Amino acid sequence: LKTISEQALDDEFFQKAYKYIDLGEEEKAAESIKLFLRKNPKVWNAWFLLGWALRRMSRWEDARSSFLKAIELLENSEISDKEPLCDVYNELAICLMELKLFDEAEKYLINALSLDSENIKIISNLGTLKQGKQEEAEAFFRTVLEINPDDKIALSVLGKYQA
Repeated sequence: LKTISEQALDDEFFQKAYKYIDLGEEEKAAESIKLFLRKNPKVWNAWFLLGWALRRMSRWEDARSSFLKAIELLENSEISDKEPLCDVYNELAICLMELKLFDEAEKYLINALSLDSENIKIISNLGTLKQGKQEEAEAFFRTVLEINPDDKIALSVLGKYQA
C-alpha cells in the first residue's frame, strides 16, 4: 500500500490507463498515462505502461524510449525485486527486434535472463532472435520445452524446423 500511495498508482489516470490496456484500447491508455506522467514523471510503472501501449500500437521507437526511461528509474531505485526490470528488458528487446537492432536486443535479453534464468518468455525471445541460426534457435526452444513441455510456441517452432 505504501508503494501504491508513494507512486500515486491509485491515481485515476493510472487506473484508467491500466484498464484501457486490459481492454485493448491502447490509444486511450497512452493518453491517460501521459496525463499521469505530467504529474508523476518518476514512476517507472507509468513509463512501462506507456511503453507497453506504444509497443502494442507498433510504435517501436516511442515504446523504446519509454522502456529506457522505465529502466533508468528502476535501476536508480531502491527496489529489491528484480522481476520488473526483467520484464522491461524483455519488452524493450521486442521493440529493438522490430527496429532490426538485433545486437542491442540480444544484450537486453541476456540481461533479463541473468535476472530470471527460467523465464520462458525471455528464452523464447532469444530463440526468435536467433531464427537465422537454426541450431542456436532450436537450443533455446528446446530449453523452453524442458521448463514447460506444453509451450505452444516452442512446439510450433521446433515442429517447423523438423518438417
